[in-house]
Amino acid sequence: SALNLRAEPLAGWASHLQLSRAVDRIDQNQSDDYAHTGRLTVDWQNDVQLGDAQLLTAGLMRSREDVKALSFGTFFDESTDVDALYAQDAIEYGAHRWLFAARHTDHETFGGNTTWDVEYGYRVSDATRVTAAAGTAFRAPDGTDRFGFGGNPDLKPEKSRNYEAGLRQRLGTHQQVELSAFRNEIDDLIEYVVTDFDTFDGQNFNVAKARIEGVEASWHYADGPWQASIEALYQDPKNLADDSQLLRRAKRNLTVILARTFGPVQLGVNVLAAGDRKDFGFPKPVTLDSYVLTDLTARWQATRSLALVARVENLFDERYELARTYNTPGRGVYFTLRYAPPRGQ
Repeated sequence: SALNLRAEPLAGWASHLQLSRAVDRIDQNQSDDYAHTGRLTVDWQNDVQLGDAQLLTAGLMRSREDVKALSFGTFFDESTDVDALYAQDAIEYGAHRWLFAARHTDHETFGGNTTWDVEYGYRVSDATRVTAAAGTAFRAPDGTDRFGFGGNPDLKPEKSRNYEAGLRQRLGTHQQVELSAFRNEIDDLIEYVVTDFDTFDGQNFNVAKARIEGVEASWHYADGPWQASIEALYQDPKNLADDSQLLRRAKRNLTVILARTFGPVQLGVNVLAAGDRKDFGFPKPVTLDSYVLTDLTARWQATRSLALVARVENLFDERYELARTYNTPGRGVYFTLRYAPPRGQ
């Protein structure tokens, strides 16, 4: 759940305050083990428009995570506070666009860490733009990683370096294609490692070094009431410690989205096709089958502020595994009521 507040104290200055609460409950079917996590987050973001060509963003974030867990007979009751300060400067000058961002995170368990991101885009023509980006990232293990099933309180945070280059091309008025290549280098990647191949019991550990590189391609179409997109991903996730493929990661994914609006009603279908992936096995890894998931969505905008959303997920009740022997959701029907008052009210 989340509460969003927005104000404009001065011309050119927009202030956003978000208060959110997330709850995650994991209970093991084969044992009494469980991990119940609650996270309260407050995020205060300020956007200041400095002329027509520059937007400065700065903010503060604070979160508190409470974990109660039972793992292999050991009970954990832990609370963790995280504070963050972030800033971003987006500048457009002629055909050039720059973005500079930095974030300092003060984690109660893992101390302080500063990450950064730099992006550059050049508009070759009105229809063509090229981009390049580089940055770093930091991910501390959450309560489930440390205290849930297979939890390891001694985990270290993940740190990564990310690089990307891309091309965006408009095709006429209604279509656009994008192509990008990326490379992520990760130190201390958190992975679940099986220690007993009869029961598949194991524990989370830090992989010494990993690398994920690949390419993404997409096509987008919008014309009146119709919207459509196709996105394809090919990646090579590799554990550099032993030159093996990272487990539980598919090399190929394809997503197709089609939506049609009828006045205040929008209907849509989403299809995800995921390739096979490796998982733990003895004496060698096993291969989990590829799968196709189909979701249906319907949205009725009853008023300017009120909308009713219905979803049917996994329409054809596809049976698939993301991790060997672990269940995944079958067909599900969900309803959501959304209220968002128009700005200025």
